[in-house]
Formats: sequence, structure tokens, C-alpha cells
Amino acid sequence: MLSYRVTLDIPSQLVMFVSGLLARRRHEIGTRRGTRALTCSRQAVFALAWFRDRPDVRRLGQGFGISQATAYRYLGEAIEVLAAKAPSLRAGAGVHVPVKQPAGGRCLDINTQTRNALLRSLRYQGERGFALMTQRWRTLRRVMLSPGKIGSGS
Repeated sequence: MLSYRVTLDIPSQLVMFVSGLLARRRHEIGTRRGTRALTCSRQAVFALAWFRDRPDVRRLGQGFGISQATAYRYLGEAIEVLAAKAPSLRAGAGVHVPVKQPAGGRCLDINTQTRNALLRSLRYQGERGFALMTQRWRTLRRVMLSPGKIGSGS
């Protein structure tokens, strides 16, 4: 069997962030030091590699020296800790939309125009960010998740 090294184009700060989340999770559930096949940092790289390129989990796990079962368990754990950090996706009541131009050619008042401009600028950032994520992170190209299954919603 032939093996090869790969360089991931992900920031080291992201690896440290996910590693910290995993370390806190391990502490919460009482995992003893040295009892896991991968360190928190290696598990973070493993999960981010999957998010980045979405390779076969079994083969990715082999590259990290872990079994298929362990690979799926570690990936699931990483997804759980990341989902717990996401704001509740069930709270759709906070969505704001711009006010439309009144009929008859009347102008909106200055406060409404300002509000609309702010909403457009925020929407632009979110849409641009999502476009970049779906281009870069192969896993997100065909996301078919129910928002109710992400996080606890509390």
C-alpha cells in the first residue's frame, strides 16, 4: 500500500479552536489523558480534512492510523462540538427584511432608508461568506440537513 502526505489549506487558528472545543468536551465527559487514539489537535485536523475535501471516512481514518469505527466516532464528536457552538438555527423570528418602496413613487423616510442600507450590507456579508464556504468546503455544497437537527435549540 502506498501512502502520501497532504497539506491542508486551513488556518492553524481554526485547528486550535476546534482542538480547544474537543479538549473541553473530553474534559466534560471525563476522558483520561492518553486513552484516545488521536490527540485533540490530530482529531481536529482529521475532522477539518473531512470538511475540507469530504474524502471517504474509512480511508481518511486509515491515513490517521485509526479504524473505521473510530473515524466515524471522532468525526461525529467533532461535528457535535461545532454544532453546539452554532447559534440556534430554529430562531427564525429574528430575521429582518428591508421595507419596500411605497406605491405612487413616494420616498421612504431617512430612518427606513438607513435601516434598509444596513440590512443590505449585513445580507451581503452573509451571502458572500456562504458562497465562499460552499466553494471551498466541499461538504457544504449539498447540505441537506434539517435545522432542527443542529444544536439543541435551547
